[in-house]
Amino acid sequence: MVDPSSMPKGTDGQLEREISRAVVAPARQGRRRKVRSAHEVRRERLEALRAIMADVLGDDGWHEADPWKIDSWISVDDELPDRQWFDEAKKQLIESSVLPEHAGAPPPNVRAWNDVFISTSDEPR
Repeated sequence: MVDPSSMPKGTDGQLEREISRAVVAPARQGRRRKVRSAHEVRRERLEALRAIMADVLGDDGWHEADPWKIDSWISVDDELPDRQWFDEAKKQLIESSVLPEHAGAPPPNVRAWNDVFISTSDEPR
């Protein structure tokens, strides 16, 4: 601990300035928010759509679907807010009866075989 009597003395105004400098957060200078391209926004939406479809339909195969193949099944205006975009895309996929296999995921029997193979490969011999 520092002995207060050993600290240099200053004027009240100087002390106030030092306290305000220490307390005030530095201004954000030169920091700009990175602008995402339309391609990045579309990719992020398609990846989120995979998770939404897996959750809605209870089929984990959607997690393995190719986002760009999903994109070929939908026609949604990119200018829509995220929530409306997801609702419209989900509706189009469900109405068209699109399955994960149609969007590049392995068929259910292959996924089941992979699950069995992976679960037995960790056992000691």
